[in-house]
Amino acid sequence: MNYDLDKLIFEIKQRNLRVIAIDGFCGSGKTSVAQYLQNNLDCRVIPMDDFFPCDERSRRIAEEHKVNLDFERLMREVPSVEGEINYKKFVCRTGEFLPVTLKETGLTVIEGSYSHFPILPYNATKIYLDCPEFVRIERLKRRPNFADFVSKWQPKEQTYQEFYDVRQNADIILKHFD
Repeated sequence: MNYDLDKLIFEIKQRNLRVIAIDGFCGSGKTSVAQYLQNNLDCRVIPMDDFFPCDERSRRIAEEHKVNLDFERLMREVPSVEGEINYKKFVCRTGEFLPVTLKETGLTVIEGSYSHFPILPYNATKIYLDCPEFVRIERLKRRPNFADFVSKWQPKEQTYQEFYDVRQNADIILKHFD
């Protein structure tokens, strides 16, 4: 992981942050950063992948808002990040919804592309992972569905990031280093 995560943890503790949202392009390390925080802080993680649009209506509404996220279901099932959180995770491979329970912790991490979508009501401190494209591509090549990332997911993320100025509106930008 080529981000200064000890500095990020210091910042989280110093500012006493309660909710953070980690966004960036696919392959930038969002999930890895969230896992690192989960292993080193008292926190819980809500992956945006759990709220993939799973039906024609949610896909159409997501497309209209330039996201690939069933944000209506997210806000309905997780209206607040206070207290225990219960929701149903959508599993793309099987089409199933599985129950998820997240106990109250000192910090909630909302992780994934579209986590900075401005309509979300969580008042999160927005963290953006700034990672060079060549690094992201090398990481994505190790995934079994590399072609889908290049042909489907990256263009959708590009549209979202440009439309909502995701990087420019971040509170904290973590720069990848070699």
